[in-house]
Amino acid sequence: MNQKSKAVTESQLAQIVAERRELEQEKTKMESRITVATRDFEERMSKQDKSHETRMRELEVQFAQESQENSKKATALEAEQGRLLTVTKQQQKTIKAQAEELERLEILLEDSNKTNEDGPFREPPPNQISPENSHIGNPSVLSKLWGYIDVRMPLRPGYVRLEWTCMCGYTSHDDFRELRSGAVAVYAEKLRKSGYVTHAQPTTTESGTTRTFLTAAKNKMTAAVGRNISTMKSKNGQNVKPKARKFATIQCSPEPDVTCRWLHLCLKKRPNAKVTKLEPLHICKDEEEKDLKDAGLFKLLNKAWKTQRTWTDLILFKLTRIEFIKFSAFPDDSVDRIVTDIMPPSTRDYDFVPPPPPEMVPPIAADHLVHLLTAECTASLQYGSFYLDQLPKKKAEPLKFTSGTQHAQDINIGYGLRFVETPDPSILVTFLFGMAVVVGTIFGVCWSVVESDLQDAWTIATYFVSVGALAVVTWQVRMTS
Repeated sequence: MNQKSKAVTESQLAQIVAERRELEQEKTKMESRITVATRDFEERMSKQDKSHETRMRELEVQFAQESQENSKKATALEAEQGRLLTVTKQQQKTIKAQAEELERLEILLEDSNKTNEDGPFREPPPNQISPENSHIGNPSVLSKLWGYIDVRMPLRPGYVRLEWTCMCGYTSHDDFRELRSGAVAVYAEKLRKSGYVTHAQPTTTESGTTRTFLTAAKNKMTAAVGRNISTMKSKNGQNVKPKARKFATIQCSPEPDVTCRWLHLCLKKRPNAKVTKLEPLHICKDEEEKDLKDAGLFKLLNKAWKTQRTWTDLILFKLTRIEFIKFSAFPDDSVDRIVTDIMPPSTRDYDFVPPPPPEMVPPIAADHLVHLLTAECTASLQYGSFYLDQLPKKKAEPLKFTSGTQHAQDINIGYGLRFVETPDPSILVTFLFGMAVVVGTIFGVCWSVVESDLQDAWTIATYFVSVGALAVVTWQVRMTS
């Protein structure tokens, strides 16, 4: 039994030793596999680290290059802004110098007029026109540019500003040079009594009515309403085809109790034409065969102006002023040697009130006259003759060029109204603003797609749009003047 037990024990022990040996072999194999796996993992991690380091170095180089490019762009933009500021300052200095020169020339012209034996409004002979008057009717480009940008033109020395508010709510002002003290105040009172305005206050300072964007918007709305009313009153909404009218060919009425007069209108065939034509407007009866009043007068003036203009002229140009002028007639109904703010020296050949000598220059609020003509507001109050009586109307017959006589120059001198038109800056500014928005948006999208850089793309795009917005603000400020 002992031998059998001992044999069994030895066999079990041998079996245990064999199992242990197998376990050790398995352990060795597992350790070997772990070592190989660890080595492979470390090699892969090493390769990934090297790839990441390479990518990081490439990104750092790219970032450094982009930073340099952005710095160069910022430097270029700052240099461009500095250049524009310098150019603007130089232009402002030039404009101020030109304004001072114009004031000096006006003072010289006033002094020379005062010493003239025939009164302060006598024009020098055609062959002796001084260089000081050569700028009349020919403003420089910088003067026009300053006129578009300047919010409120300064009040010139010796002038009185009349602030007024029309019955329709439109507000503006006119500047007068008083030849008799208190003349503007008297005219303001007459203007209030006429019913055309609700407020008329003279001032000798540049203050007065404060102009805001709301006031400008109200004025624009008033003008738009006036144009819509005018359009609705037209027959069947048909547009009159522009054509040249010869108002002087209208014959007088044969009735003995009818007094016929002619108002000399000096118009250009196109707003930018060089030649000014004489168009005598027959002043007699209105469309209803009644005595002409202010309502009919403004209709005739508006029709006479618009029949000379195409629809593109009416869009691109605006009527800014109606001037009282002295002119010389030439063949083909052309006029030249125009001098502004001149009334006839006597009532012998012209019918107007008040009689000479004039008390202020110009004799009528020119901006209010333009407003009544273009907006056609307060039609119910235009059945007086406040403005009609003050316009210089030719008696007997209209002025025509006459040659071959000894006093031909004096015979060919006439007095009337000149329509002054200037380009409408709102059309150009609106177009430029739209172009700036479109170009900025396209640039931002393209740069974002191509360069994958949203920040730089929309920074520059915003710059384009900001410039356009600045132009619009400039136009709005201009419209408040």
